[in-house]
Amino acid sequence: MEFDFNTNLVDFEVEKPKFHTVNWNVTAGGSISAGGLIKDGVVYFGACDERVYAVDCNTGKSIWTFKGRGLFVEARPCIHEDHLYIGSHGGHFYKIDIQTGNPVWEFKATDRITGASFVHDGVVYFSSFDNYVYALNEKTGTELWRFKTGGWNGSCPQIHEGVLYFGSGDGNFYALNPKSGTEIWRFKTGGAVFYYKPLPIYNNVIFFPSTDHNFYAINTKTGKEVWRFKMGARTETTPVIDDVLIYFGSHDHYFYALNILTGKEVWRFEAGGRIGDQKALIVNDSIYFGGSDDGFIYCLNKENGQLIWKFRTGGDIWSDALYHEETIIFGSFDCYLYSLDAKTGQEIWRFETANRKMSNLTISEEVVIKNEETEQVLNVDAEEPHYKIKNEDILLGEYGTKSEYVTKSEYTHKSEYTTDMVIFNGVMEWISTLKDSEISMSRARIWK
Repeated sequence: MEFDFNTNLVDFEVEKPKFHTVNWNVTAGGSISAGGLIKDGVVYFGACDERVYAVDCNTGKSIWTFKGRGLFVEARPCIHEDHLYIGSHGGHFYKIDIQTGNPVWEFKATDRITGASFVHDGVVYFSSFDNYVYALNEKTGTELWRFKTGGWNGSCPQIHEGVLYFGSGDGNFYALNPKSGTEIWRFKTGGAVFYYKPLPIYNNVIFFPSTDHNFYAINTKTGKEVWRFKMGARTETTPVIDDVLIYFGSHDHYFYALNILTGKEVWRFEAGGRIGDQKALIVNDSIYFGGSDDGFIYCLNKENGQLIWKFRTGGDIWSDALYHEETIIFGSFDCYLYSLDAKTGQEIWRFETANRKMSNLTISEEVVIKNEETEQVLNVDAEEPHYKIKNEDILLGEYGTKSEYVTKSEYTHKSEYTTDMVIFNGVMEWISTLKDSEISMSRARIWK
């Protein structure tokens, strides 16, 4: 037998791992960028004029206004008993009396706060762009612990069956012990993970988006992937479940309905622009969502995705739609809060914020390519389908991109529940270990 070793070698290129991330900025003005919350016939919401509003759902009349420090942009309010919790782009986190609009206490993080907070067993949890997730005493605003990730945090933390879940800008989706802040597991995606309201959980599976253009279903017990769905662009919308379907929108202009068990597409609806930030609203046989930068709010048949009606405002709609007594209430970048008839889409009333100047929103997307010696950043124009190469290096953070999907913790436990030492090699720091300067920056302020 003879062998021919004169084989021609063929050049091939190994695809380098990519990490998708996004940056955005909103200027001051009267725009309503985030969704609100309804309790006892009153809608509560923040705006880019540094104010939190309480408005009567039936009349559209103001009940009270709170002036904070920093724009209230993506942060949704959280209401527990008779108090509202909300954070600002200035890094201020407030507890407010919903009857009077007076602040009870204020806590200062070191960067902007986006997403809703979560209250459980006397503790309020929220995330910040300073790379930390915080746990505060609900009554006093005193810090209990903080957990550090490898990037900014813009998601809403939530607790399910004794575990705290949240997504991070470092590309990981985390599961922590809510009492101690210790890590249980993490799941690695190829992009930033952020969303603004609690995620749906179905049969021990939690569903979340990533800027790597995938929508994920992950087992809550193990942190392992169940399925993923590939979109044409990123999304940060919070999905909603109804029966065996899960619904969400994307920056590829489509609103999707998937089978919750398999991740297979059932139908899609094409809007006139990007769909982002918001959580869709389901009422009876209809589903409502804003078209973000096309200025429309849409009402579809939830079974087949057919359009029932749409209503156009004078600005982008990144706000969640809320339901109150046969009406739909939502905010727009045109500085108005709207109330529409849920069946017909006819306007009932509109409420104007204190500042009539529309805010300016800029979004830049980046694809980071990991090389052996350096990293290359591709700036992605959010409006154009091409990439532009930017000649500068950036760091991916301490986690890197060694493996695209990692569910095992990279850290070693010294002690599972220790309150006087640094855990996970400095990833989670207790207040007793912080420097004096860090303590002064994050101390709660009690209002009298």
